[in-house]
Amino acid sequence: MISKLVLRLGVAWAVVSLAGCGAPAIGREVVDSKQTIAQATGLKPVAPGDDPSACGCPQVPPAKPSLVSPIPPSAPNLVPENRGTLVASTWSAMPGWGRDNPLDAWQGFLKSCTQLRNQTQWQPVCNLASAMPANPGNGALIKFFEDNFVPHQVFNPDGSNNGMITGYYEPLLYGSRVATARYHYPLYKVPDDLIVVDLGDVYPELKNKRLRGRLDGNRVVPYLDRGGIENATSRPLKSKELVWVEDEIEAFFLHIQGSGRVQFDDGTTMRVGYADQNGHPFRSVGRLLIDKGELNLAQTSMQGIKAWARANPQKVTEFLNGNPSYIFFKELPGDLAGPIGTLGVAL
Repeated sequence: MISKLVLRLGVAWAVVSLAGCGAPAIGREVVDSKQTIAQATGLKPVAPGDDPSACGCPQVPPAKPSLVSPIPPSAPNLVPENRGTLVASTWSAMPGWGRDNPLDAWQGFLKSCTQLRNQTQWQPVCNLASAMPANPGNGALIKFFEDNFVPHQVFNPDGSNNGMITGYYEPLLYGSRVATARYHYPLYKVPDDLIVVDLGDVYPELKNKRLRGRLDGNRVVPYLDRGGIENATSRPLKSKELVWVEDEIEAFFLHIQGSGRVQFDDGTTMRVGYADQNGHPFRSVGRLLIDKGELNLAQTSMQGIKAWARANPQKVTEFLNGNPSYIFFKELPGDLAGPIGTLGVAL
């Protein structure tokens, strides 16, 4: 977990934002702000007695002993995620550290602390930050980060340290609160029949793991996938439309980003954000286009996929439905400074 920190990686700037543990992961296509880098650096808080190599995320407490010891049900087997490894490093090894202006990182961290201080392991460092002067100066800010955080280098599962950073942006779509001939692609609110099962209530070791589905009689079955939700004939989510937009492709990329803005004809805008998800895994449409021979790897940027879609309108629905994941949205307050991040803080 890293508060918003601006780091200089070689000659490229990268903005790294920290998300809380257990947040819903939303897949993202490769966008053109990607940077190939020799190394990426992560941070996490250090508290007395902490193992620097351990994750800063809260750990599941051991179960309390009871007088009766029933045999608990076995937890479902989950496929492990293919993630990289964090290896503790030093500040001097991080390119550009000490020459960059730490003010953006500092302001981002202060905003993050409005939520992070609710977590025990973050309270000491957030309290230290609150006690700092209003304008501490670059030297004091650099010392604060060096005294309270340990930089970590990211390695791929195969041990290599080359990677790619994908940039976030807030899409702007054009739309209407009612369906029209121009605006006829809906963004849906959370459906009433969506059921969310927290597996941690049954299996403590699966804390923050959730299943989503719907009732079919007395059985819980998977929720509709993208193709089922957007079925123009049955329209299963009719009346749950939040807003209507004019472009199917832009709506799809809004699903990938998870939040954005919709501008109406009168010039006003609605900010929309992630509300929930249908429970199906994210599948990369870029990968599907490569596998089907429609595009090569170099063409699967956001711009490349959009260009392919414009040139192949008859194939668009088939390929979009290749990603069964579907995001439900909610309207966010219009006075927010930016979209809401995983911590619940405006970016």
